[in-house]
Amino acid sequence: MKKLVTSLALAAMAYTGAQAGVPNPKVALPQKKQIMPPSVTLTNETASTDVSKDENPQALSYRTILQSTFNTSFFSYFQPSNPLAYDPTSGIMALAASSLTQSGGDMTLRISTNNGSSWTPRVLVPSNQNRIVLMPQVAISNPDGETTDLTKMVVVACGANYDNNGAGSYQNARSSTAAVLIAGEDPLIEEMTSPSNASDYSYTFSGKLTNFDDSKGGGILWSGTLDPGDPAAAQAGQHGVWVYGNEAGDFTVKSVPQKWSPVADIFYLPPGATLDGNYSSPMISCSDPDGNLYSWIFNVFADDPDFSNRKPAFSKSTDGGKTWSDFQKFPVELYQEYASAQGAANASFRYHYNQNGAVATGDDQTSFFFIMALDDNTVITGVDLVEAAYNKGTWTLRKVATINDNLTDHPVIAPVTASFWDALTQERGNSEPWAQYDESDLAFEIQAARTVDGSDVVLKWVNNNFARRVTFNNPIYTARSVQQQGQVVTVDDTVRFMYNTDVYMATRKGNSSTWGNARNVTDDDRFDKGTKIPPVIASLDKVPLLTLHTVTTGNNNLFGTGRTQFPTSARGCIISASQDVKFAMTDPFSTVSVNDNETVSTSQFSLSAPTPNPAADNFSFSFATQKSGNATITVSDALGRTVATLYDNYLENGTHARNVNTSQFAPGVYYISLTLEGQTLTKAVSIMR
Repeated sequence: MKKLVTSLALAAMAYTGAQAGVPNPKVALPQKKQIMPPSVTLTNETASTDVSKDENPQALSYRTILQSTFNTSFFSYFQPSNPLAYDPTSGIMALAASSLTQSGGDMTLRISTNNGSSWTPRVLVPSNQNRIVLMPQVAISNPDGETTDLTKMVVVACGANYDNNGAGSYQNARSSTAAVLIAGEDPLIEEMTSPSNASDYSYTFSGKLTNFDDSKGGGILWSGTLDPGDPAAAQAGQHGVWVYGNEAGDFTVKSVPQKWSPVADIFYLPPGATLDGNYSSPMISCSDPDGNLYSWIFNVFADDPDFSNRKPAFSKSTDGGKTWSDFQKFPVELYQEYASAQGAANASFRYHYNQNGAVATGDDQTSFFFIMALDDNTVITGVDLVEAAYNKGTWTLRKVATINDNLTDHPVIAPVTASFWDALTQERGNSEPWAQYDESDLAFEIQAARTVDGSDVVLKWVNNNFARRVTFNNPIYTARSVQQQGQVVTVDDTVRFMYNTDVYMATRKGNSSTWGNARNVTDDDRFDKGTKIPPVIASLDKVPLLTLHTVTTGNNNLFGTGRTQFPTSARGCIISASQDVKFAMTDPFSTVSVNDNETVSTSQFSLSAPTPNPAADNFSFSFATQKSGNATITVSDALGRTVATLYDNYLENGTHARNVNTSQFAPGVYYISLTLEGQTLTKAVSIMR
């Protein structure tokens, strides 16, 4: 039986929020992270025109869509974005890319109408020597949900504008460009500058595209971080949205939601921070089958400025992105509850600035996926991939899978990527190539997808494969940027081995809390990186997968002078080299069964005494159930009258917690009753002012 921890957050009583911080022995307070460099310098490195064949056996049958340079692959696919879209009804897919040259570059689509067997290129935004459009992503909307006719679908792609500074570099990504393609027509191209109600900010690359279908034909949502137009006048960390509406045939929303502004009133800012300081994570959006929209953030909130209480939270729109709710915040006391359920002293989040996942399977049924580390007060003892699930007022934190982390003999926890550091090679006078070898910017590359009706959920991530350790006869000389005494410094190191990375997937039913066993989908000698799946899939036996494979041979001179001694077995993790962009339509769960129901032999359950007792402003209690079932939690007075119902719904098995605000109760003695399958447990609590 899987261990779960849950909190009930219901309208009957306001959730008061957790006050206890979780010790985090490995994490120091981070500063604002610059996800994207302020400028882009193009290299002279060109990709080979011949598409290389894989050198190692593969678990999947790939089709090479294109081969790209470092610039193209990095700025197209090595970003926390959605460059791959899929319409399950028709099987039509779209892949966004940027072609970069010294004289500019196109933003293009490759469209497949045969499940990825062939791809037709289409230029969306033509080359402009004064501008390139980077970090492209794409979404497909099927307005009636039934057509297989591409000419009746809406394809929206967008990316960040970078201006040519005249010296071979592109900088000042002060706006984005969105292009709408309806097959057979010229694309509608619009530069997305500032939200209509926030001229101090501009749209950038740091957002996610999400398609949605509702009674008005649906559309495409972008939600994400905005760029302050004037860092001396606008606070960094603000988020905004824009929407293309299918019914209107135009962009219908360009705004900062009222519930998200001003940012300083919602999110915690660094003490004494200037306007360019913030702790904002990237925003992740998703939609449910009814067309409701959810935008997730993983932030520190102003009402709880304890950094150890950084938490997932989402804001919801039910009207196509026009208005949004207050953020529903994850109850952070469940971190500690989760640690106890796993036999650890503490649990702490990891990689909050990197790519995480989100999905929505129904109205008010949405989840956020991230990494938790367990420790024994001194060292990390394990790392889990977890799901923070919200189901109609109930929060649950559950384990999806154990993450393969070498906690003892490897300096980096997350899957790593390397790039050539030619300047260091030359500077330090070594014949061996130096490399930048560090945590991947995408971390574990977490993404979630659902089927059209929300009946199934798939989670994808990249992880180390301990069975495929690569040892080098000669070490790789590396340099890494690390924090030492609050300062970022460059340290020299050597790497004598590394672990291969593979793509893993797991699934659960949309209405279930049970995850099936993780499946290694790729399981070969290739280093998988830059992997992508679309947010909506047709079924579990049709999961589109995009991945990058480094071109380790050929005539592109990537491993020529100064690089020849870089081990062949390690070249697959290099990102500053040409990449084969590979596609496979996977059937990852064909041999994996998902247990939809957990069977237990007893209906035992327990209810803790409320604390504090007596209580003034609030009290909390916990309870554990070994069997799922319909449950009620009530508060009654000394005369036996029910004065509040805290919960009346289906309850998953596991360990649960509840905080209760006492403002609606007069002083006196009250009784908390938990009833499950006809059995009742009761505890008393005194309220004093």
